Amino acid sequence: MCRITCMIMALIVFNPLYSVAGTIDVNIKGVDDGVKTSIQQDYREAVLYAKREAIERAGVKMHAITTVKDLMVESDYIESTSEAVLKPGYTIMDIGYQNDGTYLIILIGKVKTGMGKYEDTKPEIIDGDKRYDVYNNGVIKDRPTGNEWYIGSDVYLTWYETKTWIEKLEIDDGGWRMPTILELKTLYEHHGLLTHLPKVFRKRTTKSVIWSSESDSPTIAKTFLYHYDSGLVKSKSKSTKRYATGFAIR
Repeated sequence: MCRITCMIMALIVFNPLYSVAGTIDVNIKGVDDGVKTSIQQDYREAVLYAKREAIERAGVKMHAITTVKDLMVESDYIESTSEAVLKPGYTIMDIGYQNDGTYLIILIGKVKTGMGKYEDTKPEIIDGDKRYDVYNNGVIKDRPTGNEWYIGSDVYLTWYETKTWIEKLEIDDGGWRMPTILELKTLYEHHGLLTHLPKVFRKRTTKSVIWSSESDSPTIAKTFLYHYDSGLVKSKSKSTKRYATGFAIR
């Protein structure tokens, strides 16, 4: 039987099963429609199927007007208009053609739910200067180095509290860690003010001593002090509370 190609504008409208924000792990098999075309096309269909299944596995149905070809959804528009987002960093295992003629992939990753439309979550620049861009989600982008920074609550933290806070930080899809001393030094600006942090950082914190990821011993860590000329590296007990705070970097 010859293959009939049809283009159908389909309105897919489902209600979300829940709207509470959260993140779930997904491990999804994706298969194409079983009709061989090209490896690239069949792979793409399998990936798209897995994305759709991952989002529905999170308990969220799609709200989309999308294009269907041979009864297969063709547009990633289903992801961009759903009430869940497949977080960056997912892995696709390319398995290939199976005995029944279908193309198989396995998608492993995380889905964030309760986000509303994806395009509504894209960060926008709200502040900055010649070097830094500040986004509405609090992320500060250092354009020359490519580093991204995030400043939490303007409070003193122990090294342990800083580490725990950063490990749990999910702002802008996560991936955050504690900075090294070398990375903290890239923020130093020499000027006549007491704190030698960039202005976009001074707007968001009153602290000028920052914990690093580097340790001298199991109980001692290095900090960087921005209120000295050229900055200063100083080691302190990781349990010290009234001394330093933390920045997250990625």
